[in-house]
Amino acid sequence: MEKEYIQLPALKRDLDPDVVKALWAFIQLPEEYQARYQEQYELLNQRKEEADRQLQENIEKIDADAIHLYEETMRSMIRDIVQQSCNLACWVRYHKYDLEESLEEMIEQQPHAAKYIIAMNILMDDAEGSESPFEGNSFMTS
Repeated sequence: MEKEYIQLPALKRDLDPDVVKALWAFIQLPEEYQARYQEQYELLNQRKEEADRQLQENIEKIDADAIHLYEETMRSMIRDIVQQSCNLACWVRYHKYDLEESLEEMIEQQPHAAKYIIAMNILMDDAEGSESPFEGNSFMTS
């Protein structure tokens, strides 16, 4: 008998919507597949070699159609993370070098991304002194 309702755990109001989407997609998986994923996460935390073998066995048992929504949700989230990271890295580069804004000015404009802006600023400062594989120029200032 198929369950009519899904019970979610208590969630914080400020929880990232992508986390909710991933949780929702995971909960919609058949319980058997949820258990396999949970088992896999536990194995990955225990022993890598044993996990590699078990992973292969679990992959062979999974019906691709049954996990399609979960896989697509995870792909979409990873794609969005990479895209947002690249966009913000370009934004930091533009504001740092072209507009010559200070770190404080950049953070003031995008306070939600302060940690990322600080990290990119440090990486760009470190890269200024190193040679780029592109014609010997620093890739951040060329």
